[in-house]
Formats: sequence, structure tokens, C-alpha cells
Amino acid sequence: MTQEIMLINRGFSDINPLAAGYENCAPEHSYGPCARDYYMIHYVVSGKGKFKTGEKTYSLTAGDMFLFSPREITFYQADKEEPWTYIWVGFTTSFDLTDIFIQHVISARECGSIFSEITECEKFDRFREVYICGKIFEILAYLDKKTLNIGEPINQYVLMAQNYIESNYQKKITVDMMAKSLNLDRSYFSTIFKKQTGKSPQQYLIDYRLEKAAQDMIVYGCTPTDAAISCGYSDIFNFSRMFKKKFGMAPQHYKMEVQKKQSENSAAALLRRLLQTCRA
Repeated sequence: MTQEIMLINRGFSDINPLAAGYENCAPEHSYGPCARDYYMIHYVVSGKGKFKTGEKTYSLTAGDMFLFSPREITFYQADKEEPWTYIWVGFTTSFDLTDIFIQHVISARECGSIFSEITECEKFDRFREVYICGKIFEILAYLDKKTLNIGEPINQYVLMAQNYIESNYQKKITVDMMAKSLNLDRSYFSTIFKKQTGKSPQQYLIDYRLEKAAQDMIVYGCTPTDAAISCGYSDIFNFSRMFKKKFGMAPQHYKMEVQKKQSENSAAALLRRLLQTCRA
């Protein structure tokens, strides 16, 4: 059972709620792979499921929260034996949430009551979006405090290297150039980068380019050739080979599959809204 909370886009500048609701999922019910244009936070009330973003797949249970950023391609699916029930909220914001959303999955049982209160917002009429906005602020404050205490602090050199890659991935950049920009020895730079991220600088660059190319195809409708060129690939055949290695299928096939999934999800969401309107 799915219950979407009807919201009006008020155009708030700081936090602007766009979507909210809850779903008691059927076994193996899935969503994606697809991308949205706004931030999304899900809270698992009960049951189990998996969440995938990039190359990482997470197993989640009750009390876990999973979150993703705009235009990030994700996939999530309910467990076959114990399908999950979750509450979600989606929003845009003028704040930089990079440091918070770098953690895709967080144990957050303390936030259960906040999400429960979100589902009660339908009792409000004129101020529904204002009410949810306040709840999002509470969640973000919790996440901001939580992420400060997770794991080892990210090495500032690694952060600077990631920023360098994300700002220059469309150009011909090398590991030597990254190390030089930080005034570090190449070997030392590669060692601390892999220790912190689990990937070599070169692999991080490749993955970032391919994920951006996938986003360009899905979100902006680019052809595989245009997406490859815009992400720094001059050799289209090499791009196709690397893309298939990462995503398991050729770029054009991947684009068609994701668009098909998005169409199916959009049709299902429209049908749910029509049914809710009829019941009302």
C-alpha cells in the first residue's frame, strides 16, 4: 500500500518540500534505476530491503535511513521474505548538503518519531508544507550531528582531490596532475586517496565520469556519444567498453532500460494518485 501526501510547490528558498509519503511494499517491490531532481530521504519503519547507488549496495533494516542527492542514479528493492515499509520525504534546498549526503545509509532510530509526524501532516491544510519543512530541518540537524561522528575524518588532501576531479573531469587530467595540484608526491597521494576512498585516484575518476555520463543520458537525454564527449572521453569505443564493464550493459541499452523503468514508475504513481483522488 502506498500513500502519497499531496503537496504544493511553494517555492520556499531554504527548504522546499516537494514529495512525502509512506509505502508498505510488496515482496521484491523495486524502484529504479532512476534519478530525481531533488534530495530524497527514506526511513525504514519495518522489514528489510537493499539500496544501490554507484557501485555500492547496502542491506537495510528497521531504523535505517537511506538518502541520495539530485540526479544521482539509484535503485532500491524490498526483501522477498520481509519486505520493508518506509516513509520518504523529498525537497530542494539552497544549502550545501554535500557533507551530509556523502553518507548514503545511516542508522537513525532516533528519527523514527520525526518521520511518523511527517505522515500526520495531512491534518493540516494551509500550512502542510510549512509543517514538513520544519520536520526536514529537524532531520538535517540530526544528520549534521551524526555525520560528524562517523568514521575517520576525511583527509583534507583527499577532499581537495575529489573537488579537483569533480571540477575537471571533462578535461584530460592525470594522477600526476592531481598530485601536482596538491603539491604532493604521486605515490603518497595515491596511497592516502585509496586508503580514504577505497579506490585509486584513476578509478575514482573513471567511475565519476561514467556516472556523470549515465546521468547526462537519463536526466538530460544526451546520446551516448554526446555524454561520452561531455565527460572527457574522446575514444567512444573505450567509453562503451568501460561503461559496459561498470553497468553491465552498453550505454544505449542502459538508457533504454532506465527510461522504460522511469515510464513504468511514473505510470504507477499517476494511477495511485488517481485512486487516492477517487477515494477522497
